[in-house]
Parts: sequence; C-alpha cells; structure tokens
Amino acid sequence: MATDGCQPMERFSKKYGYTASSSDGSAQKSWASCPSSMQQQQNYPKTHGYSVSGYVNGYNPTLPAYPPTRAQIEQMQKNGQQFTPPGQQFYQGGRKPTAVWDGPAPAGDPNKPKPGTPYYLKTPEESKFDPSVEQESVALGGGAKGYRLPMFGCVPKNASKCLKYECVRHIRCGSSKESDDLELAKSAIASSSRPRETLFISAVLACDEWGKVEQSCDAVLSKLGLESLDLFSIEWPMQIDQSVTLEDAWKQMEALVSRGKVKSLGVCNFSVLAVENLVKTCEIKPVVNEVELHPMLSQRKLVGVCRRWGLALLARGSICAGVEEVREHQRLLDACSAADESDPTDINSILTRWSIQRGVAVVVDEAMEDSEVVACCKAAKFRLNNAQKVCIDSMEPIAKLQGKHRFMKGPEGFQFDDPFLGGLARPGLEVNPL
Repeated sequence: MATDGCQPMERFSKKYGYTASSSDGSAQKSWASCPSSMQQQQNYPKTHGYSVSGYVNGYNPTLPAYPPTRAQIEQMQKNGQQFTPPGQQFYQGGRKPTAVWDGPAPAGDPNKPKPGTPYYLKTPEESKFDPSVEQESVALGGGAKGYRLPMFGCVPKNASKCLKYECVRHIRCGSSKESDDLELAKSAIASSSRPRETLFISAVLACDEWGKVEQSCDAVLSKLGLESLDLFSIEWPMQIDQSVTLEDAWKQMEALVSRGKVKSLGVCNFSVLAVENLVKTCEIKPVVNEVELHPMLSQRKLVGVCRRWGLALLARGSICAGVEEVREHQRLLDACSAADESDPTDINSILTRWSIQRGVAVVVDEAMEDSEVVACCKAAKFRLNNAQKVCIDSMEPIAKLQGKHRFMKGPEGFQFDDPFLGGLARPGLEVNPL
C-alpha cells in the first residue's frame, strides 16, 4: 500500500503514532506526518500547509513547468497581462523541447456537432430521380460476358400485360412440368414486337428433376420454341432422389453452359449457408439467387453475402399481394402519405420501388389486374424520399424474429435455414434455432 496521501484517514490518528494532529487526531492536520509530505524530507520552501502527493499550496516543484492552460491564458488576458505563445518562453527554464504539442487543444472541425446536439444538424439531401442514371439492369457474374438481369420481370400469367411496358424485359418461366405456363410464355414472346435479344428468358429445375437435368432443359426449350435460355436455376435446395446430390445436379447444369443451351446458372430459395457451400465447390458459379424479399423479410445478411460472392438478387413476392400484415402495416401507410406531390402513392408502386432502389430486381409474380401492373411499372419513374425510406425500413422485425414472416411456402418437407447461419457472425447476437 502506498505511504502517500492514499492512506485511509484513520491511519493518521494518535493510536498509529502520528502526533502532529490535534488532540482528537484529526486527519486534516495530520498530513504533516505523511512521509512524502514532511518538510524535512523535501527541499520545499517554508510553507504553512501541506496537501496530498507532495503538492505545496497547489504546486509541486518536482514536476516540470507546463504551459498555462487555456483558462489561465484567458484570465491573464483579462488582467491585462501579456501572453507569449508556447514555444517562446516556457522552455527557457531548462525543460528540453519535445515533439508533443503543449499549447491549447485544437478547436477541431467547426462543422462537427457539439456534444448533446443531434448528429444530423440538417436534413440530408434528397436524391432526385434522374432517368439517365437510373439502374435498369444488374450485371451477372461481374458483367464479364455482358449478361445483365433486367430490374423488372414477370411470370407467364402476366407476360402479355407486362411486356407492353418498356421496363419489363424478363419472363420468369417455371419447370418443364408446368406446360400451361410455358405455353403462355411462348405466346407472349411471339406476340411481342421486341427482338429475342432484348428479352431475358429464365426457367427453373424442379426438385425431382435433378437426375435428368438435360432432358428437363430440352423440354423447356422445346415448349418455348427457343434455342437457349438466359438463366437456368435450381428451384429449391431440396434433395428428393437420394442417389443424386446437389453437386451432381450442378455438374449436369454446368454441362448445359458448355453446350450453349444455357447462358448462365442460378439458384432459388438458397440461404446464406447453402450459397456458401455451393460456390466453394462448383466450377461455374451461380449468378442469381431468387428469394422472397419484402420489407418484413429484407434478408439483409443474405443480400450482402450474395453480392460478396457475385450473385444478383431476384425478389419474389415483393408486393405481398393479399397479405394484410404487410399491406396494412401502419408504417407502410405512413410511407404512402409521405410521398411527394408528383410521385405515386399506391402500395404496389411503393413496395416495388423499395426493392428496385435497393438494387434488387423484382418479378411481378401474382395474377394482377391491368391497373396493378401499371402501378408496379410506375416504380421505374420515381424515387422514394428519405421519409419514405425511414418508414419502410422500420417495418423490419427485430433480429430474433427475422425469417418468421415468410408468406411463400416451399415444397412439403422443406425447412428454411436460420437466416443468421453462415457468413460473418453478427456481434452481440445470440444465434438460436428458430
């Protein structure tokens, strides 16, 4: 224990041998008996009082002479005393100069908010809609081969309505078993005045078709009347035939690319863990992950991991048709009310724009009326303002409830992975099975 002024006050009483105090052994006058403060042990000038740690009248002569503080400088100036800046007089007493600044503390950035004030002193600038810089498509596979995924897509049921609008250039077809949808897609492609090169046609591989990948792809091409697909994806990461693994099915899909039947490969409904396991083992990596995305299932971690591995996101169920839990959410209604005068206030437009503005392509996958299709396509003509973004982002549930607002059901027996498994662990979050 220190023998300085750090001792308890009762140590400086008569029963411990200190006699410099008054009759009651008061600690206030017993500092004279403190070993480091006794006058005979220090070459201090004759003074009338002592204090803790060897300070005499508020000054310790054993410490070097430091420049005056800012308060002392201001007081000197008020008293009319001349103040010489540091570096001109303070080192004349024998103290050697150092590289450390001993003067007043810098004032700092004058634009920095003061303590106790809000971080944003003014409202951030609103981003204006500019058609010349608006994102109309997403590069696939880093864009090395020029393949791009359009931001707006549709299913065959809506293809004849949606292709009337210039922004819609993607038709998302089903598997080879969905003959009716493929016939609708073929009819829409034939009736459209656009060249085949301007359209993006994709199809999927069903869970029970992993053992006959090429046959399934040929059946889709035959029913569509096309020579190749722009994208061919695995619909669900669910193994039905135990003799064929996901790796086996993917190798067969890679062979389709080398034969020119498919330009790029993708996946659907893959979690963070499933994406990481696939990209680390395959030769031709997937370029698209098609998942359910909306404000109550934003899947931020999945979006970030996919982009890190070079996968674009394709949103299904983005407008949550018929889901009152989303469409009647108070924060979504607030976002519609906060729209600018010239911007649409329809829920379909707001939800579609929320995905587009995140850089996530969408597929209008519900059977919709013409007015609803028009509302979704209006999302290509405006931007959400800051107030709308704050309202919609606040719809996202807390971390431990994320993943529980899925409204698109998978095949019987399929279970979604925990949304926080894989990737980098989120600090402070306890990952428990949902």
